[in-house]
Amino acid sequence: APGEMGYLDDAGYPPLGGVHDVREEVRASAFPTPLEADALARIAETLYARPEERAALLSRLLDGGHVEDYEVTLRRKDGVRIPISTNSHLLRDEAGAAAGVEGTLRDIARRKEIEKQMELMRVYLKNIFDSMPSVLIGIDPQGTVTEWNQAAVYATGIQATAAMGRKFWELAPLFERYKNDFQEVI
Repeated sequence: APGEMGYLDDAGYPPLGGVHDVREEVRASAFPTPLEADALARIAETLYARPEERAALLSRLLDGGHVEDYEVTLRRKDGVRIPISTNSHLLRDEAGAAAGVEGTLRDIARRKEIEKQMELMRVYLKNIFDSMPSVLIGIDPQGTVTEWNQAAVYATGIQATAAMGRKFWELAPLFERYKNDFQEVI
């Protein structure tokens, strides 16, 4: 019915392994009754692993009307937390008032695990790079410094944070005459 919203169930999103059964229809405009407010509170407490994420999502929707690839963590009936990405938009009634939310959910647990592994590998390689006794400097095709190890700090006296993002020949003027050759060499 207009002005009412239903909630995700097992058939709607199987990866959740059974969402808590909160099927009461709730008026999405003003939530005037204690029963309706209680149903919404249970959604926040049971479906969302972090209820404050729901509040932040609703705030973003009210401010911008839609979200893309917005991440929240939901909770299955068995308590397992699942990172989810949602593309959602705000539904409005004839008067323009917020009337509900419509969107899609995508399980991003695998993506999150890959991101975590990539970050661990990045830190591991950075530690190897920094522990090398030789000066190692990474430079992109435009000559911008992308890596600057501890041996480079020791040899030049320039901290990595000061070198990163700058042109190599600004840090080592001796190499300025080769700046046009960087793209060919790299």
